[in-house]
Amino acid sequence: MSIVISQVNSNDVEKIKEISKECIKTVGVDVALVRRIKDGDIADDPKVKEFISCVLKKLGMQGDDGSFNNDVIKSKMPKGLSETEKQDIMDNCLTLKGSSADDTAWKVYKCYREKSRLNFAGSL
Repeated sequence: MSIVISQVNSNDVEKIKEISKECIKTVGVDVALVRRIKDGDIADDPKVKEFISCVLKKLGMQGDDGSFNNDVIKSKMPKGLSETEKQDIMDNCLTLKGSSADDTAWKVYKCYREKSRLNFAGSL
């Protein structure tokens, strides 16, 4: 039930699982919606947006103002992605803006999932 990043070390996977569990409780998102995220069905739902933002913030990827820490994000991308693929995701996804920090997180994460050939959601 966590947004798992493929090809990360086991410590990161465990950290992501714990953070996902915390965010599920904090946000009160339906676990079925979180499971759908793992399958690539990222619902346009306020609780899903809040959940994604919660996870990204706790991982140090997103600030409270909705801005992103590009260095942290790039370091946490799957190791199987080439530098060109990583840069393409950074250029196309991290420039997206939403109406709130939660909406921005949702847009960026959805873009990542569409552009990445490796799944970031396995550990959710």
